[in-house]
Amino acid sequence: MKKIFKALNILIKAKFVLQKPKEKKIIIFDKNSEIHLAPFFNKEEYTVLHTRYEILNLYILISLFFKFKKFNLKNYISENINLIKPKFIFTFIDNNISFYELKKIHKEIKFIAIQNGTRFITGDILETLIKEKKNYIVDYYFTFNQSYSKMMEKYLKGNYVTIGSMKNNLFEISKKYQKGSLCYISRMSDVFLHYSETLDVNKIKSHYKHWEVELLNYTISLIKNINLYCNSKNIKLNILGSSPNSMLEKNLFKNLIPENSFNFFPKKEVYDSYRKIDQFEVLINPMSTFGYEAIAREKKVSFFSGDFIEGSSFIWPLSNNKKGNFFSNSNKIQEVTRILDYLLELDDNKWIDEIIPYKEKLFSYDRDNSKFKNFLTVNGITNKKQ
Repeated sequence: MKKIFKALNILIKAKFVLQKPKEKKIIIFDKNSEIHLAPFFNKEEYTVLHTRYEILNLYILISLFFKFKKFNLKNYISENINLIKPKFIFTFIDNNISFYELKKIHKEIKFIAIQNGTRFITGDILETLIKEKKNYIVDYYFTFNQSYSKMMEKYLKGNYVTIGSMKNNLFEISKKYQKGSLCYISRMSDVFLHYSETLDVNKIKSHYKHWEVELLNYTISLIKNINLYCNSKNIKLNILGSSPNSMLEKNLFKNLIPENSFNFFPKKEVYDSYRKIDQFEVLINPMSTFGYEAIAREKKVSFFSGDFIEGSSFIWPLSNNKKGNFFSNSNKIQEVTRILDYLLELDDNKWIDEIIPYKEKLFSYDRDNSKFKNFLTVNGITNKKQ
């Protein structure tokens, strides 16, 4: 019954077209990849492959019918690829396992993945790869750092190129900030938004995995302890929003700490946060990709990670250390105080010395994505950003 309702929901929401797909040199895999990858390509050379049932092409469905193939997403996408006849398929959704499954079918096409977020083991693609133990392949994988590349090479064979974060690479390193300012990087997944509506963990925990509820509880305690620290230092906390639903996100913080104790900066567009962080001296990062991106641009960042998510410690997979000068797996007020005091008192030059041992291995930075552009040039792809 659930499958029937799911199918009906897809059919109701989908936009239907009846047109044979045009042949293109490049496919951008997944609509969410387009905003980040399209600026590198000429419009005439690429098309977007919709993988979330946003658009259903009846021409492809009819083609599957006459070839006696099952109507499923994998066959639908594969037939779409056959008709487009691309030389390259790029994705920014590197944690979608179906992308690597398609490479097994279309061996003659170059598949290129670009890492878009920090990857843990629990609840992420690594967990799937480790459990399945299949021989997945990708032609090229552009990753955040060397340590992640070495980890992934065990389960996903391919050519790895370390470039850091493609989004972060678009912004220059800046040393202009307000002295003594703190900014919390909000991390709003579905469990946080759901909690914002109910404000009761017990009412929502049955809807989520155990580690998601643990993450919520950990973060709630962390936010409260950060507020205690700010009160003791007479500092007004800044909060950098991450959700399109800014009202619901702000509501979460209003119900955890007094509204007059913080400034809230809603996320207005995809690159908004990358511009805003320059104005703050110290960032507080609760297991968000954005913290790693900020530290790659030499921002002072504190990292707080729980023990309940395998692979979430700041220094993983380089090491499993749970505590350092600017990171800890504990959210206790003593650890919050120790780390934030340390960073606020540390000058910029000493901070650079502090992070040198982790450079490249944990957070790379390639200004203006020069390595990726070079890859496009070598492979005969016209680069709009040249």
